[in-house]
Amino acid sequence: MLCIPHADEIDQAGWGSRFPTDLLVGWKRDQLATYDAAIGGSQLSEDEAAEVLQASIESTIVMQATTITVGGTGGSAPLATGGGGGALGPGAVGGAGGSIGRIRLDGTPGASGAGGGGAGFMAPGAIRRDRATSEPHEGKGFSSGMDGNRGNDTTVSLGDEVLLRAAGGEPGLAGSGIRATSAKLTVSTLMLANYVETGSVVYVARGGWQNYRVLNLPTQEIFPVLVIIEAGGVPPGEYTMTLEAVAPDRTARSRVSFPVTVEEAGDVLRIPRTCTLEPVIDAFGLWTVTASTPLGEVGRIDLLVGRLGET
Repeated sequence: MLCIPHADEIDQAGWGSRFPTDLLVGWKRDQLATYDAAIGGSQLSEDEAAEVLQASIESTIVMQATTITVGGTGGSAPLATGGGGGALGPGAVGGAGGSIGRIRLDGTPGASGAGGGGAGFMAPGAIRRDRATSEPHEGKGFSSGMDGNRGNDTTVSLGDEVLLRAAGGEPGLAGSGIRATSAKLTVSTLMLANYVETGSVVYVARGGWQNYRVLNLPTQEIFPVLVIIEAGGVPPGEYTMTLEAVAPDRTARSRVSFPVTVEEAGDVLRIPRTCTLEPVIDAFGLWTVTASTPLGEVGRIDLLVGRLGET
C-alpha cells in the first residue's frame, strides 16, 4: 500500500519501466524486514491477544465536555469511500461505510463513491456516568481588603550620586497572606466607570470610558475600576490580583493589589471587585489599565488621555 500521491505517480501511463514489479516487491520486502527488526521478531500469542482484548473491553471510559461522534464520516468525492460506523462498548458493531467510487475513462458507467458514514452503535452500559463529578455547580468566593504598598527606598546622596541606599520594606498582605497561583484565574470584565454597585449582580453607571480629558499637566486623577474575576475551576485558597495604570512610556504610574479568596471550588465562580487607581497624569497619549496575576497579564483596556477642550 502506498500513499495517494506516490500511488498515482507509479500508476502513470507509460511509467511501468520506471517502477518494475521487482522494484516494488523489493520495497515491500524491505518494509517487512524493517518491521520485523523493530519488533524483534516477537508477536503476541493467542492467549496474550485474548488477554489484551479482554482488558480493553473491561476498561471504563470517562468523558467530560466532549462531543462523541459514533457514526463514521463520509469521504470527499471523487474516488473516496464513506467512513465506517463507530462501535463503542461490548457487543457493539459499526455500520458499513460507503463503497469506493470509480471513474471509467472508456465511457462505461462508473460506480458512485464518497458515500456517507455508516451508522454507529453504542452498547448499553458502554459509558458510565460518574454522578460524583457529572453535575456542574457554582463555587463560592469573595475579594475584600487591599494589600499594602512597598516602602520607598531611603537614600543618602552627594549631589546626584547616591552614596547609600536602604531598601524599603515589603508590603503587608491582606487576609492570611498565604497566596497561591492558578492559570485558571482570569478576568472577564475590566472597565472604568463613574459608579458601580456590586451584589448578586453588578450595576454600572457611565462605564466603559474611551477617553479622559485634563486641563494641565501634571495632575493627580482618580480612575474607578470595575474588574469581574473569573475563578471557575480554581482550587480553594487566596490568590493575588494586581491592577496598574500604565503611561504611554510603558511605566506604571499607579498600582494596587488585593486578595481573591476561593472558599469552594466550582465550575462557575464570578467575583466582582471595585477599586481605584490614582495615577499622576503627566503625559498625553494612550494610557493602559492592566489586570494581572503573578503568572502574567490577564486583561487590559486602553484609555486615550488628551487636553480638555481639544477634539
